[in-house]
Parts: sequence; C-alpha cells; structure tokens
Amino acid sequence: MYNRMPLQKLAVLALPLALLLNLLPGLATADPSSQGGRMQNRTSHPSASASDERHQQMIKNLGLSPEQGQKVKSTMEQGRAQSQTLREQLKTKRKAMMQYLQTPNATEAGARNLNSEINDLQRRLSEVRLKTWFSMRSQLNPEQLQKLQAIKAKQWAQRSKSGGHPHPPEDY
Repeated sequence: MYNRMPLQKLAVLALPLALLLNLLPGLATADPSSQGGRMQNRTSHPSASASDERHQQMIKNLGLSPEQGQKVKSTMEQGRAQSQTLREQLKTKRKAMMQYLQTPNATEAGARNLNSEINDLQRRLSEVRLKTWFSMRSQLNPEQLQKLQAIKAKQWAQRSKSGGHPHPPEDY
C-alpha cells in the first residue's frame, strides 16, 4: 500500500517555503544594507541635504517659480515623511513574519493574517506615492509637466540599463 507520510511532511514544509519565497522580493527592498536582490543597484533613501539638492535641481530643470518650488517641496516632504513611517512599519512586519514562520506553532491562519497586514502596508505606501506624485504634478503648468515626463523617462531608461528596474514605464 502507498505510504502517505512523506507527502504529508512535504505538504507541511511547502506552505512556509512558498510564503517565504513570496516575501523574498519585498525583503530585498526592506534593508538597504542587504546584499543581492533588487537592492544591489539601489541606495538608501536620500538624506535631507540630498533631497534639498534634488529639489533645487528640479526647480532649475523645470523652471519653477518660487511659489511652485515651495509647494512642490512641501508636498514632497509630506510624502517622504508618510512613506518613511510606512516603510519602517513594513520592515518590522516583515521581520515579524520571518520570525513567525520559524516558530514551531506557526499556523497558516496566523501567517495569512501577517501577510494581509504586510499587503495592507504595501498598498498604503503605494497610495502615498501616488497621492504625492499627483499632488506635485498639479503644481506644474503643461510645459513643466512635459519636461518632468522627459526627465522621468530618461531616469527609467537609465535604471533599466543598470538593472534597477526590469520594466519600461509604458508597462505601468
């Protein structure tokens, strides 16, 4: 007769392994000091001085008025602060998931609950990014918006050549 025990043991190991493999791409982005994964070609989020330099460069490149520059800067700072808080929460929740999956009493329901919390944080982070992007765009006139789109297209091309992002912007 066929022995089912090895298949049952395999099934018990398969779920945590599948969840772990599902989380790995996100974990690579969680810690800038990690080696390999998507983080190889990325740096950590910019410091305040680097952000100021980028902001001044954007004002110059887009030809923003002082009022526009201040509104855009304020929008970007708010988005950055909200994103930072969510990224920290996401990192903590991902660590909790990894620790939970290693406990002997881990259940599928418990893992699914943590995974749902992780997905919610990722969704909220994405919403902050979109809100910030469109709020910033609303401050620009059509000519400035066209310049911004050209700059972003160039950045995407550079990132895809260096392995920073696998898809061109038209895929989104």
